[in-house]
Amino acid sequence: MEDRKKQVILILSHRNTLALKSTIELLDSQYFDFFLHIDKKSRIQDFFYLKKITKFSTIHFSERKNVHWGGFSMVEAMFALLECARDTGEYSYFHFLSGDDMPIKDNEIVFNFFENSYPKNFIDILDFENVNKNSYFYEPPEMIEERVKYYYPHMDILNRKGTNFIGKKLIYLQKLLKVNRLKNREIEIFKGHQWCSLTNQFVDILLDKEERRVGKSYFSSSLIPDECYFQTFAMIKKVEIYQQKNMSARLIDWTRGKPYIWRQDDFFEIMNDKDSMFSRKFDENVDRKIIEEIYIKIRGRSTDEANKIKDKRFTK
Repeated sequence: MEDRKKQVILILSHRNTLALKSTIELLDSQYFDFFLHIDKKSRIQDFFYLKKITKFSTIHFSERKNVHWGGFSMVEAMFALLECARDTGEYSYFHFLSGDDMPIKDNEIVFNFFENSYPKNFIDILDFENVNKNSYFYEPPEMIEERVKYYYPHMDILNRKGTNFIGKKLIYLQKLLKVNRLKNREIEIFKGHQWCSLTNQFVDILLDKEERRVGKSYFSSSLIPDECYFQTFAMIKKVEIYQQKNMSARLIDWTRGKPYIWRQDDFFEIMNDKDSMFSRKFDENVDRKIIEEIYIKIRGRSTDEANKIKDKRFTK
């Protein structure tokens, strides 16, 4: 690869999915290495087989966090991946994916797309002038601000089933008392989905000890901080951001779902999307065929050859 730096795929997963296995097989190449964060609630032994399916890329497992939706533990898991990757080698881009995501281009196209875009960061930031207000992901500015304006203590506990009413009571009380954590702080909170591709330059900023302290002071007691942390830092630090329509280079449908799970009927929509390198969300329990067809298309196999290997290849 001459003197070009590799890129790294950072995967957050809590279950062993066909999309996860397919992603690793499709991106296995001289261009990428993989770092996996496996939720502490899951059996990590179930994922060790993934190390045996790569021929070119290396697979590493990061320190594990007990992740709960809505809490700071998700941000901690993302930082565990960043730290593990940076301590292991030099990479130009850090791509965050979930175990339900897949590439929708072959590995060389994905690598070159980002290589030729350096030093732009591919990070989703809600654009209120052009936003689709019917999207499940839409949220007015004042509600985004409230994610950090009020204290959401122990969200990893209070957001669990049966305890959410306690959190709501705490917010109601803070509103009565006119609590405002952002008072006298000149900071605007930005929102976007957490699946992004960051340059090594931005990662160095994020991992700086003082920046980590500042970030934790704002977001450790906030609501769903993984959707605001990197976006807010990107705007504060004025890092270079990819400014095309699809800012994250990921195809995600928030109009039909939270997000929508792709079906076989969506194949041409997915594969004809020229602005995206990755897509989510896939679930073999909802539609296995779409995962199989994307895999076969990217691998460039003929229909006859694909039919011969399909049953064997897609048996977990």
